[in-house]
Amino acid sequence: MFYTGVSPHLANHHKVAYVLFTLLSLITPFYYQDNLGGEGLGLPFNAVIWVPAVMLVGTGLFALISTKTWVIPQYFLMIGIWPLLIIFGGFVSGMERPGEWVVRLGVLIGGVFLWFSLLQLQFKRRDVDSMLYLLLAGFLLHAVVGLVQSLPEPILRGWLPISNNTMLGMFQQPNLQASLMSTTVAVALYLAVTPGFVGQHWPMKTLVFLTLALASFEVVASGSRVGLLSALLVVL
Repeated sequence: MFYTGVSPHLANHHKVAYVLFTLLSLITPFYYQDNLGGEGLGLPFNAVIWVPAVMLVGTGLFALISTKTWVIPQYFLMIGIWPLLIIFGGFVSGMERPGEWVVRLGVLIGGVFLWFSLLQLQFKRRDVDSMLYLLLAGFLLHAVVGLVQSLPEPILRGWLPISNNTMLGMFQQPNLQASLMSTTVAVALYLAVTPGFVGQHWPMKTLVFLTLALASFEVVASGSRVGLLSALLVVL
């Protein structure tokens, strides 16, 4: 049976990573204060979400140094070249706002470092699945935020970004919320077809199906072409 807690075989750095991943998925993305919008540190959650992310990178590097073993995935070279291609494309096409471009590029490169660092922790399959359920729970909260924002009489004003009944998400941008919901559909479908899903307790199955339904609804309701295209590619 699937166990959603920290497995007893995990080393201390695994347990630290587990706690940090929980903070990254369920808590820090939902920090909010009224603001003027924008990007980067202009968005409140960005001021805190990178704290557990950077600590996770450090934990992964610590594991790499401790075990003296590199975990390199099959398509690492292609994924590693991706940020370089973006940098090259930016210089070729020109940058009207170089400051914003640097911030976005830093986020992309940081995401690659985070992904690589998580690989160095060498979690077992059941622990990876457990972390995906945590991630999906966070995505469900994001979906609930979008649903609340779309209500005719929004609630939790001051606790969530609210604007004209639009599903902005915590990102305060409709296309980003739609893209996140497309990613949510992908994670939910993946968990639904894993071998251990049949043996899950009903709360975990409910989490998958509820999140899948709500995320699919928001992708369609958003009218975002980016979100719809992403969701279609996921299904195919």
